[in-house]
Amino acid sequence: MTVPHRIRALLTLLVAAAVVIVATGSALGRVGAHGAQKRAIMNAAGLRPATPLGCYDVDISTANRAWAATHYAGSEHNPCLRYAADGVSITHYARGRWHFVTAGSAFSCPIPGHIPAAVQHDLRLFCHRG
Repeated sequence: MTVPHRIRALLTLLVAAAVVIVATGSALGRVGAHGAQKRAIMNAAGLRPATPLGCYDVDISTANRAWAATHYAGSEHNPCLRYAADGVSITHYARGRWHFVTAGSAFSCPIPGHIPAAVQHDLRLFCHRG
């Protein structure tokens, strides 16, 4: 059975789009945490237990899933404002739970906490010298 040209072209386009989506997702180097895992990371980062999950983004490194970054995701025009904070908190999973490592809005080099370079890249952690 032969496949009509239009269907073959459409299938080729869909496969190409899927490859781009997969490549882009893996290039991001981080995945979002949800539910109980997100709450555990937010607690380790020092956020109050009453802080709504939606007020913060929690990203887990794909280079090493034992590292996470937590940062404010709300705006100044929503109920999250009372939980607003600047910067990012870094946590590490060890001995069965998440632990606070460091936090800040500008890091000097090297970033405190012995965070692996691949994790720093995944979580978009940058430092400045001097």
